[in-house]
Amino acid sequence: MFPLGLGEPVTVTVALVSEEPVAGATLDLLPGGRFASATHVGPYDQIGLIAYALLSWCAERHYPACGPIREV
Repeated sequence: MFPLGLGEPVTVTVALVSEEPVAGATLDLLPGGRFASATHVGPYDQIGLIAYALLSWCAERHYPACGPIREV
């Protein structure tokens, strides 16, 4: 789900609050639900490892990983 070496384009969605329409932007509503979260502390080049750790944590507890992943 989170390859360490991205060889293909990746779709990225960003949050934006605007009172006016934004050219080229489309409205998308993210689904709600239960979430697991983690905070990465360490070198930036190892940030991809946090996704594997988080997904492993979910798998160990039989929580399905579904829907889009959110990052802040």
